[in-house]
Amino acid sequence: MDPHELTVFVVGALYLDVILHVDSFPPQDSKLRAKAVEKRRGGNSGNTVEVLSQYTEGVRNRITGRNIGLSVEFVGSLTGNPPGGAGSADEPSVSPLVSNLANLPGVSLLWSVFRGSAHSEDPTSWIISTTDPASRTIINYNPCPDLTAEEFATQMGPALDGRRIATTNPIGDMTSPISKEESHASTWIHFEGRNTKETIRMIEFLDAFYLHDGSARRKSFSSRTPTGNPVLSASTPPSVAVSPSLSGEGDWELRNLMLSIEFEKVERTAEGIEEILPYADVCFFSKTYVEGNGFPGAPTGFLDNVRRRCKKGALLVVTWGDQGAFGLVNNPNRPAKTFHCTGIPLASNEIKDTIGAGDTFIAGMIVALGAMSLSPIEATTYACRLASAKCAQQGFANVLRSAHLP
Repeated sequence: MDPHELTVFVVGALYLDVILHVDSFPPQDSKLRAKAVEKRRGGNSGNTVEVLSQYTEGVRNRITGRNIGLSVEFVGSLTGNPPGGAGSADEPSVSPLVSNLANLPGVSLLWSVFRGSAHSEDPTSWIISTTDPASRTIINYNPCPDLTAEEFATQMGPALDGRRIATTNPIGDMTSPISKEESHASTWIHFEGRNTKETIRMIEFLDAFYLHDGSARRKSFSSRTPTGNPVLSASTPPSVAVSPSLSGEGDWELRNLMLSIEFEKVERTAEGIEEILPYADVCFFSKTYVEGNGFPGAPTGFLDNVRRRCKKGALLVVTWGDQGAFGLVNNPNRPAKTFHCTGIPLASNEIKDTIGAGDTFIAGMIVALGAMSLSPIEATTYACRLASAKCAQQGFANVLRSAHLP
């Protein structure tokens, strides 16, 4: 079996998380002593990559009996120089944060952009984590220039061309539905859903040159401008059902090239992030995003509303804290058929650290759908259980083992 049967490209940012653990949130102009201070690598994408990396070391799929073949590519704008590069005598050549990420098993930074010694200060998040009530308040600072669409195209073009050559599909069309014999995707690209303007253009690039027949020439991208109203081309391959096993999943399809997007912060709506809804095979929505867009306490109502702007056959999932996740496979021609999945019930004293639970959920979904070929409901249940295990421990180390998965 090919040891890298699924390659996951995670597009986003890398942060240093400084977590202040306190009992309750401090009032303004007050002074409070923290119970503990924790520093660790973070950022949504960084967290997802760390969980994905745990699947690269010979993890056996209990359903198929085979090892899960996974490689992980982080794609982003990073401070300093790449590992092995040279910096000046006055400044370190490589950020310790970047080195830490690069040392994760099965993780590559080959397609990232390094900003050099002129940008050596890492993005940082200060997180106030409280226990009574449980909450997280985050203040971000990012001095590192974000990845541009032109940089993304320059980096990802060769990467995807290589994957196209390597695909088992004889016609080299990475968007074709997989066969039952293949049973897994070849390439999965996940976007964190930040840096909205450039992310829209990155996905337009993928749509123009890879989400269809790939016959267009990449060199024309630099002269393109955002359309502002992206729509699916008439050449989009039709939906093809892949082993539907549960009610409401008959339109789900797994392709050689899968695209997923996270919608977490409500302010991204005003920035136009929903313009990319029609392109995604899988959409992840946070509870904050759903309620901030006018659906308080109504995840299924939100799904029924947003699906009208999404691709037919797309999987739409809303994470809902300790209530698990809600989802549907989109078919705009029939009434919505939502489903609800839960994780491992945890008592309040069993919850140790909820930071990154959503990022863990996303990693679990990518593996369950892309590498294990679980159905949408089965995959969502799997990811909920993985996220529950994350909440029951500090950090991400060995979370897969803690969850007793796959």
